[in-house]
Amino acid sequence: MRRLIVMLTAVSALPMAAPAFGADTAADWRHMPTREELLAVWPQAAMEKGIGGKAVISCKVSLQGALFDCAVDSEKPTGMGFGAAAIALTPQFLMKPATHNGQPVAGGSVRIPVNFEGVGTSIGTRIPGGGMGGRIVAKVPWMEAPT
Repeated sequence: MRRLIVMLTAVSALPMAAPAFGADTAADWRHMPTREELLAVWPQAAMEKGIGGKAVISCKVSLQGALFDCAVDSEKPTGMGFGAAAIALTPQFLMKPATHNGQPVAGGSVRIPVNFEGVGTSIGTRIPGGGMGGRIVAKVPWMEAPT
C-alpha cells in the first residue's frame, strides 16, 4: 500500500535561530494543511490518472499570518495543474509572521514546496493511503437523492 506524502516547508531569508527578546525571526508555521485538505485540491485529471506531482509557490505573509500575493515558481509535471492546486491550498496555511526587533512585520516572503505524491494508482474509486482498504464509488448515477 502506498502512502500519501505531504511535505510542506517555508523558506525565508531571515535567520531561524531561537527568538531572543527583540530579535529578528523568520515566518514560521502555525498550521499546515492536512492530508484531506491536500486531497481536496488535487487536480482532477492527475487524480484520475494516479499521477503525483510537485509545486513550489512564493507568497508574502500578513501580520495575521495569512498568505497573499502568491505565485507559482515551478510545477512538475507541467500542465497537470499542481501549481494551481498549491495556490488553491493557500487559505489552509497559517503562519506566524516574521518579526523585526521583536515586533511582527507584514510582507515577509516565503517559498513553499508542496508535494502531491504517493498515489500510484487511479483514485477515482480508491483513496490512496487510506489505511482502511475501503472502496469509494465515484460518479454514481443516483435515481434519487440519498436520505
